[in-house]
Amino acid sequence: FILAHVHQGMEDFNWSIDDIYFELSRLEYHLGFPNRKQLLCPIFTQDKMEYINCLGPSFSLPTYKIDMKRDMDMLVADARVQKIMADNYSSCKSWILKAPFTTNSQHFKKFVSTPEEAMAHLRVVHRGMFENNATCYEIPYMMLQEKILTGPGRVAPEAKICFLNKKYSHFAKGAKCVKSFSNFSKHEIIAFASSALEALKHKEDQFILDGLVRVDIFKSNQGE
Repeated sequence: FILAHVHQGMEDFNWSIDDIYFELSRLEYHLGFPNRKQLLCPIFTQDKMEYINCLGPSFSLPTYKIDMKRDMDMLVADARVQKIMADNYSSCKSWILKAPFTTNSQHFKKFVSTPEEAMAHLRVVHRGMFENNATCYEIPYMMLQEKILTGPGRVAPEAKICFLNKKYSHFAKGAKCVKSFSNFSKHEIIAFASSALEALKHKEDQFILDGLVRVDIFKSNQGE
């Protein structure tokens, strides 16, 4: 039985995430858990862009994928970052660069406001993964996501809702988190989280939804 993310603890080994999960795929027919397609469940692997795409725009913040390769063309990446920020300038002035296949995006997380700041950080990450004195493992992409502005007390409006066997169980952060969603009732927050979980059920052969599942909800900068 595999009880943790397979890549956890390997951050400093400069291994390739793609290689790690290719090796894991050899266990497709083993009798433990997870097995078959669930070995590559995007929640289990922390392939965050994959499950964001599965959820769709109704349940996720605006998030853009920046491919990271050893021979990547920084001019092409720069043009993509500039276009993303320009297209969203009226609704978003602050962004966060974050990584998949990590917890809390360690090594990779950076708040940015301009394309120049974003590209400077992407170059740092690229050097950390691919140059001779590499300091972290190789990930296939980075994510550029709208930054949630902090609410009262400089705390981002966030709620963490737990489900047990697909049924609502409790708020992971306690009652205080509901206060940051002052224009939404507790019932509305739970209903939204339940709908997000429902959106993944049609791909249940790929997603591990039994047992304990947590849905993290942010209040957008537009109050949604």
